[in-house]
Amino acid sequence: MTRHYRKLGDTARAAEFAIEAIQIGDELQDRHVIAANRTNLGSVRRDEGALDQALDEYRAAEQAAIAGGLREEEAAANEVMASVRNERKEYALALNHAQHASGIAQLIGDPVLIARAEEELAVALKGQNDFDAAVSAYTDAARAIRSLSHEQSFFVSLVGDALGLCATSRRIDLKIHLLAGVFAPDLRIAGEDSIHPLRALYAALPSMAKIIRVDRLLPIAALTVADLLADKPQVIERRIVLEATNALLDPTSIVATNSALAAVAAILMAHSASCLTLGDLADLAERLAHFSGHVYFKPESDGAAHWTLRLQIADGVVVTLLQLDDSPRTAVTAMILALLLTSLDGMIRRYLLDAVRIPRHEAIINIGSRKELEAQLGPTLLQVGNMPRGFAVAESTDVTRAVQPPILVVCADEFGRPWRPYENALSDTHLLFAEVLRVLVAHLLGKTIEPEVLSPKIVTLVRRIGYRGLPPSA
Repeated sequence: MTRHYRKLGDTARAAEFAIEAIQIGDELQDRHVIAANRTNLGSVRRDEGALDQALDEYRAAEQAAIAGGLREEEAAANEVMASVRNERKEYALALNHAQHASGIAQLIGDPVLIARAEEELAVALKGQNDFDAAVSAYTDAARAIRSLSHEQSFFVSLVGDALGLCATSRRIDLKIHLLAGVFAPDLRIAGEDSIHPLRALYAALPSMAKIIRVDRLLPIAALTVADLLADKPQVIERRIVLEATNALLDPTSIVATNSALAAVAAILMAHSASCLTLGDLADLAERLAHFSGHVYFKPESDGAAHWTLRLQIADGVVVTLLQLDDSPRTAVTAMILALLLTSLDGMIRRYLLDAVRIPRHEAIINIGSRKELEAQLGPTLLQVGNMPRGFAVAESTDVTRAVQPPILVVCADEFGRPWRPYENALSDTHLLFAEVLRVLVAHLLGKTIEPEVLSPKIVTLVRRIGYRGLPPSA
């Protein structure tokens, strides 16, 4: 009941139940009940902001656990004491508690407790600027729960925090340690002193795509490649992007279709959008179409993209995505949109189009650069204004009519800044994707939807595919 009322935010009632349980434990001389509920009461006090009282309760829980020989409860008490000490930036004290908790957790073989203790250890070490040991602790924490599907959110949080630390500290060697330790433990060859960063990347990506669910894979994959692509000559960046996508689409990797598509989208969102040629993009698109039965690609005579996507939404939706110019940058944006729509169709269905049947089953999306479209149509006819976000999405003036025009996406010439999740939780393409979803949903439903109804759902979906860690500037 204490946890129930804590979730409701009723700390007074939560405290009452914890105190009552402690009294029962005292009467029965049940150290387990005492320790567990002292910890619960400490967490209530922490919710109230009374950190000193919280520590007093956690210490009492530790003493009850020691008196009863309850190693798990002793470790749990030390883990939460470490958490409070980290919150107060008392990193040396936090380190002691976390090390004690981790040692006991490893002795009793509790993987979740190991992960929690190692996470607090990592936070304390990071607070002391010992980044090497912090990443090592994050690695141990993630490795402990890697195979536990019910702890995937915790696993992703650990990996994300570790990757963010590697990026902000500009320590590629730490990233190698993390990727090899969590995703490619068999990578190191006997006798080798070091692993090349790109070798670690190519080995880790397929494993990552197998473990992490699609929505969380996007920011994690982008975090993994972003700093490896940053400030590289275009010829090197091109090679990294192509080799990384090859690793994901290799039939021997046995990566689930939507996971591979999402990971490729993440790599493209993290790259500069100017290192790949139309030929590169056409080759990659054909490989993607071969990899997924829900994606069809046919290049136009000038190399422009023509995508046909079969989305598993309602009783089936077909989206045609046409590139209106021959710009490689536009082709990249079109490919990312195609991959996001296809790999996330389950989320789109769940959040935005949760119906057995919908009025329309087809949509056409045309995409082009502002410069090219203005050359063809003239700025007066196009009328997209200043485009402060770098894009505009034109929609039908009456979505209820039987005959509908294509959805038109207009991008600024330099649209698509490389996504660095450790700097920005969302990329330019996230914002474009959100706007495309808004217009697409209204088109498929054949009616205008009030912004206060649709917008929160789209925001929730898009935030789920963004980075949830805090950028350094936050």
